Amino acid sequence: MKSIVLNHTQIDNKIIRLAHQVLENHFENESLAIVGLNERGKVLAEKISAILAEIYDGHIEQLHLTAKRNEIKEIEITVEAIEPFEALKNQTVILVDDVVDSGQTLMFAASFLLQFHPMHLQTLALIDRNHRKFPIQVNYIGHKVATTLHEHVKLDFEGVKNAEQTIAYLI
Repeated sequence: MKSIVLNHTQIDNKIIRLAHQVLENHFENESLAIVGLNERGKVLAEKISAILAEIYDGHIEQLHLTAKRNEIKEIEITVEAIEPFEALKNQTVILVDDVVDSGQTLMFAASFLLQFHPMHLQTLALIDRNHRKFPIQVNYIGHKVATTLHEHVKLDFEGVKNAEQTIAYLI
């Protein structure tokens, strides 16, 4: 059974608010790097970047990381980027994920990004389930939701072209 946590209007409003919060903290920066984590994090990062492009005078670098578990349950990180990650040196980096649960994937991705020596590294998530097993905090949170360990929250961007279909639901 699915229960809607956020509808498309609520999601859009939270994304706008998150973009403004990022700008409030980094308006003096000449550039920002927005890094989407996995597919839904990439879509969210694109939406954040599009809003920032309208309200921010600086340069926005957009990158994408994929962090998946392999067959022996280890997390592997692969990289897809418009420009090399070396461009992150001395930059403000915002790592974007759709839903944060244990923090493991976010932690591995943040560890990967640290090797490029960013000036600041912050995290952003649309939904925080707050079931941390790893010591990582989310700097920008759209919505906190209390769930049991057996429940899951999924952000459905299937209708990216049709905002009416974009929802977050509890499984």
